[in-house]
Amino acid sequence: MDGIGYEVYRLAPRADIEHLRFRPYHYLQTNGIRATVDNYILICRNDTEKVLSAKEIRSQLEAEPPPPLATQPLGLSDVIALTKAGITSAFYVDPTKLIPLPDFFHQPGSGAMITMDTENWPIDGRKGNWMTIDTLRVDGRDLYLMQSQDYGREAPYVIVDEQGKELAADLFFASNNSKKLHPKMEKVASPFWRKLQAARQGCQSAAQTALQTYH
Repeated sequence: MDGIGYEVYRLAPRADIEHLRFRPYHYLQTNGIRATVDNYILICRNDTEKVLSAKEIRSQLEAEPPPPLATQPLGLSDVIALTKAGITSAFYVDPTKLIPLPDFFHQPGSGAMITMDTENWPIDGRKGNWMTIDTLRVDGRDLYLMQSQDYGREAPYVIVDEQGKELAADLFFASNNSKKLHPKMEKVASPFWRKLQAARQGCQSAAQTALQTYH
């Protein structure tokens, strides 16, 4: 899906995964189970003109369910996939919140070499081993942010695709980083930068709220 919109996925009608239906995310965590798209089917898709958060979409689907959800409303174990500017994020529907699923669209056996569990990965022309610390789905393509296992945050980050191909490198994501990136690098690095900034803003907002509550 391009532009702005969302999709709703539901567990496929299969006997081997029926025990996962309507389970809270904690059940999956406790049993070492991952929610991935290979166990789900697409039941609803909608393009939107207004940019909405995943929480707003959930509220909208629960208040005014579209035809596909009218008889079987949105419920536990469903997944909402939200796309903004070509970046898709998946969220597990839990009782009181939405749980991010960064690896939802990774399909085991798909031939992908990089996942969220990747460690000790050698990158041509770079010292030491690398590990995945984040992932984003951009324009239907899974991208992975790699960090040096030897130098951590002291070394620049690298972005690779699911085959391990280097797409962007020498990235520090510092607020004062004035280094000009090649346009092709900028295209894949910017989504990670925006995600990092949003996380930082969220932390700042939470801290401000805590301070206001304390005072």
